Amino acid sequence: MKAEHLLNGSGPSLRPPQKAIPNHANSHLSTSARRRRAEIIVPLLKVTLIDVGWGDSILLESTDQRGVEHFALIDSNDTTYQRSSFTFLRRHFEKKGIDPRKKPVFDFIALTHEHADHAQGLKLIMREFGARRFIYPLSTMTSVFAELVRFAARSPAVLHHEPVDSGTYLPNFGNTTVGILWPP
Repeated sequence: MKAEHLLNGSGPSLRPPQKAIPNHANSHLSTSARRRRAEIIVPLLKVTLIDVGWGDSILLESTDQRGVEHFALIDSNDTTYQRSSFTFLRRHFEKKGIDPRKKPVFDFIALTHEHADHAQGLKLIMREFGARRFIYPLSTMTSVFAELVRFAARSPAVLHHEPVDSGTYLPNFGNTTVGILWPP
């Protein structure tokens, strides 16, 4: 129950959130009833586990009460030879009609830890899609990790970067609150 509440802000309900009803579905209603129904948009959080083989890559999508979509990415395991996360994201945003040249696409990109099977490919993803924030844990800087942080610091596609710990809450991700649970 707690995890659900933290993820979608819906409280203790077990019912999945409802999407706004499209206008064509309201044609049988009076004009005032259609307006009232069209204004109801329930916030939604969608989590997609991207198949990268070994490692992790997780896409978060949040729709706020105004119907505005927000995107975040946690980790990537793309290599020179296999760009699963990048390819998935490019196709996903194309289907949604989102132009990656209108940066930043992501509210945040998070790196959970400095292992290569979580960090590879993030530089290309940040360069191509942009991020308002790049967050990463306070940890020992391996050479790959240090290069990624240096890239974020000098890239115009990344507006802000910072190390985080368990006391960190990220600013508005749609209507979803995202807090860091680890490291302490």
